[in-house]
Amino acid sequence: MFSAQNYYVSWSDACEGTCRSRAQPERMEPAMMCRLRECPSRSKATILFLEGGGSFRRRCIDMGLVPGAELTVQVNFGGRMQVRSEGTSFALGSGMAEKIIVMRE
Repeated sequence: MFSAQNYYVSWSDACEGTCRSRAQPERMEPAMMCRLRECPSRSKATILFLEGGGSFRRRCIDMGLVPGAELTVQVNFGGRMQVRSEGTSFALGSGMAEKIIVMRE
């Protein structure tokens, strides 16, 4: 289960020769971290971590939804949402939005 105290945001430490799927743990303000599904419409967020298996991560990478990417939540319908990243809009289902951990601005 998601717990803000157990997650991190330091992606600069993640690539030391070879990239790992997780960076070294750092503490953050729990109020700043949430699941993408919880972000209100017209809010901005930065992706911190992708929870899920290899096929989920691959799909996110193909769409450009990678850790460090900045998103704008255009519309949130209780989990189903439309987000914009680098000029491209995506529709995400609630299951996919649940697995993306972000930091709200």
